[in-house]
Amino acid sequence: MGAAMYCEKLENVVFDQKLLNEYLDSLLSRLTYNVKDVAIIDLINYSGGDVLSKPSEQKNWSTWMDIPEFKRSRPGWAVIDRERDRTIVDLEECKALGILHQSLFQERTSAFFGYIENVCQSLSHRGIQLTHTWLACFAPGRGYTRHYHAARHDYFRVLHVPIRTDPSIKMRFFSDCDVEGELPLEEHHLSQGDCFLIDGSVVHDVINVSDRERWHMCSIVYDLKDNFSLGKGGSEAFASHRHQAEIWRNYVANGQGSRFLDWK
Repeated sequence: MGAAMYCEKLENVVFDQKLLNEYLDSLLSRLTYNVKDVAIIDLINYSGGDVLSKPSEQKNWSTWMDIPEFKRSRPGWAVIDRERDRTIVDLEECKALGILHQSLFQERTSAFFGYIENVCQSLSHRGIQLTHTWLACFAPGRGYTRHYHAARHDYFRVLHVPIRTDPSIKMRFFSDCDVEGELPLEEHHLSQGDCFLIDGSVVHDVINVSDRERWHMCSIVYDLKDNFSLGKGGSEAFASHRHQAEIWRNYVANGQGSRFLDWK
């Protein structure tokens, strides 16, 4: 296999594994609920809030292997046309659900404290613009089926900082969601304490095949200072998205403008 096309490691950046684990232990001691099979705990979102007493999202399915809506990516409020490289957003659905674009996500939640704050500040100082940022936990045997996040590979990149993981856990990239028996185009173990960027427009999956929980910090990011070679989601993309996000927010807040937004 040649050079990786869909997953890139940030060179010369390694976060302290001991401090990452201490942060996670502290977080878990503050939760007033039990983490289930698949859990999402927001760190930065568009409303802040207390996520220590209520998770941002929890799933009790054994995996997301047989949930067809998940393969659509954002069911109900966006249609992704990969062939034409476009995403159509239904702002009326966003208004009903209270959804805004991730470029507006800047509010810290109650889980944003301690060493994870230092991690985010370090990335920001390098010109990596964090938007929606969350902790993702997969219990043993749990994970995500093949899916993708957006049509445009230039503009949807997800940063991962593994906090707890196992060498047996791999992120795999494919050409299609539904081809049975297809071999992955690439597969990568995302090592603890390192920092990775993945192309969220490429079909990918991950299943925790180990006997321990897998915890990652994840963030949808814009690379304003070209730290990565992957994609082109830099200053121009961020400015463009913020402009369209204001149109989006105005519709959600006031119902003004066109219902459908051709997200570029």
